[in-house]
Amino acid sequence: LESQDTRIASAILRLGMDPSARSHHLLADAYRQAGVTDYAYKHWRLALRLDECDSRAWEGLARLWRDWGSPELALRDAHRAVYCKPYSASAYNTLGTILEALGQRQQARQSFEFALRLDAQAAVAILGQPATPDQADMPPAASLIARDPVSGLTVLRVSGDATVNLPKA
Repeated sequence: LESQDTRIASAILRLGMDPSARSHHLLADAYRQAGVTDYAYKHWRLALRLDECDSRAWEGLARLWRDWGSPELALRDAHRAVYCKPYSASAYNTLGTILEALGQRQQARQSFEFALRLDAQAAVAILGQPATPDQADMPPAASLIARDPVSGLTVLRVSGDATVNLPKA
């Protein structure tokens, strides 16, 4: 796979030249997109050895657990991502998807609302136009946000709960 996937090969080469957390992020992303999630997990963990408060790595691990069908295991890592980078819309988006998967709709709503307050473009990432490769496969809960073209308001719907209109950022 490493010789056939140029993204993985490039990330491996970069890691060899620059053994940084950022290089591990790139390789973890490449493996995840290729469906080799055990290697993605390994590289998120290696990034955390270099920086214990690496929000991106905690978020990557949380997404893996969520995607593996274990949102209860993802929750701790998602909270760590938010703790390490409290103004990250992406971390709050991820936390929201995990809370939604756990049936904690009110908390999910709050997380999505905060993400949108941090970055009005976060809704674009959630709507399937990913800002990063990690956001390309957000779970169905993430499709609950839309922008009203007339009012410019962002509308948030969380499974059966009332609609919330958020002001433009």
